[in-house]
Amino acid sequence: MNTMPEFWIVVLVALATIGIVFFLFPWLAKRGHNVEPVIDAIGTGIESIDKMTDAALIIAPDLPFLKQLDSIIALCQTGYKYAEDLCNAGKIGKGEEKEKAATEIIIGAIKDLNLDIEITPEVESLISSLLRITATASHVLEK
Repeated sequence: MNTMPEFWIVVLVALATIGIVFFLFPWLAKRGHNVEPVIDAIGTGIESIDKMTDAALIIAPDLPFLKQLDSIIALCQTGYKYAEDLCNAGKIGKGEEKEKAATEIIIGAIKDLNLDIEITPEVESLISSLLRITATASHVLEK
């Protein structure tokens, strides 16, 4: 089964989610609207994408790409937290070093867990994007 159309649907929905969380909400907040309850309900950007993926799995449980994406999202959440802990402990630096450590953790977990996910440049790009969303959302929501 060709999963490329599903991949692009998920990418578009993820980009829409990012646009809402990082552009629409701040714009509404500047206009005086109270968006804090909505932001609290959404949580971080990666959690938003995770919720969207969970909903899509309910609607279309037979799409293998969604199951793989759900696994990657769960690993990104864990990998980001672990890399953040390593950074806070002074074992790794910030920025690219932290992203590289988190990416290695995630790819290692995919291999160790024998998930049916081939590590392609597209998957590495997806992991990188999800990690950046998580990092950005984490810092935006901490302020």
